[in-house]
Amino acid sequence: MTVKRMDIKELRELGLLAELNRIFFHPLGLALEIKMGKEEGDPERLGGIWDYRDDPEGIVYEPEFFEAEVKEKVERAMGFIKVRHKKRMERLGFIFQGEKVGDYFIPSKVVDDVRKLTEVQCDNGNWNYDPYMHGMANGMILVLAMLEGKEPDYLKAPEEWLSDKGEGTPELACNVVEPGSEGNDRDKDSSKGEETR
Repeated sequence: MTVKRMDIKELRELGLLAELNRIFFHPLGLALEIKMGKEEGDPERLGGIWDYRDDPEGIVYEPEFFEAEVKEKVERAMGFIKVRHKKRMERLGFIFQGEKVGDYFIPSKVVDDVRKLTEVQCDNGNWNYDPYMHGMANGMILVLAMLEGKEPDYLKAPEEWLSDKGEGTPELACNVVEPGSEGNDRDKDSSKGEETR
């Protein structure tokens, strides 16, 4: 089989370099670099991998630089990716090879947590307490079905809500699974990504 190779300049102009760094490399503290030719017309080539793995925050584009230089390239890349993903799904039935949850590769812990939340929300006394809790249960059922690649099996509304009978106090599913302790992502001013767009 003859191997086809994309021109490195096209990789950059399609926005794939910026998106590859933003989504994959930067959170790991890495960045893929392209070396520009010294003279006009010289071919662009892959340089190397920037290594900032000792930085717990990884690499982040400066906000002003992202808005001015990177955002448009990311949007361009996302358009290309959307088309490619659609074609691949139609042909193979998946996008990411390997463990498949629905259309995406999703950590099993995430699915397990959503399943636990759904089970609690669908317990008797929760889903049938009032219209709000019923809607929340069906929303959780939909999310779990999407993650598992299945059709959702919604709960039908009961003839009478428990709240109208003055019965019970629902247990909110969001109180069941402990939130992560990593903390919220924070923006960081950095010029590390300047030549990896």
